[in-house]
Amino acid sequence: MSVTKFTRKQVEDSKGFNDAQKRKVLTNVARLLQIDKYSFTTVDGHMAISYTGHDSEDSSVIMRREVVYSSAGLYGLESFGTSSSEYKQFVDTFRLSEDTQE
Repeated sequence: MSVTKFTRKQVEDSKGFNDAQKRKVLTNVARLLQIDKYSFTTVDGHMAISYTGHDSEDSSVIMRREVVYSSAGLYGLESFGTSSSEYKQFVDTFRLSEDTQE
């Protein structure tokens, strides 16, 4: 798991974001990470992007990742070499507490 905290000003600005503005933030993250294929989803009721990649030349190790948007920052949930069902179980346990949403 990774966390990218927003600055105080970004937190204040992002509290009023609509879905299009949240999608723009997540699209910019995908562009920054040079991710071409991703989909929008939700994790714990928060907008997120989901994508997969390969960690080896022969594609034997799959990396799965969600980047979750909150007004406090971005949360990356990632897994290497797990099955899709194991990864789904992991993602389904993710919860943002009240103090991490502001």
